[in-house]
Amino acid sequence: MIHELLSRDGIYGVSMRRLMRWTGHSKHFIETQIERERRQGWPIVTSRHSNPRYYLASNKAILERYIQRTQIDIRKKQKTVENCEDLLKTWKAAR
Repeated sequence: MIHELLSRDGIYGVSMRRLMRWTGHSKHFIETQIERERRQGWPIVTSRHSNPRYYLASNKAILERYIQRTQIDIRKKQKTVENCEDLLKTWKAAR
């Protein structure tokens, strides 16, 4: 569904706002659908702009770059979770 709306050119990627307008669905629904379509094998990637754009990877290098960036993001989020878990262990209720 979402992959049918995307081009294979990052310059002409589609913003979340436009996807919401075109489909009539919420951001959460579209993000969930994009993840579902990625698992089905559609090479949907996201630009790194302040206003991310979605598009289909046109070659292997683009998809590899997307995977590397995503892995870095996951590691950062994991570190944040670990730090929060450490904080929780030493948490003292405010009196």
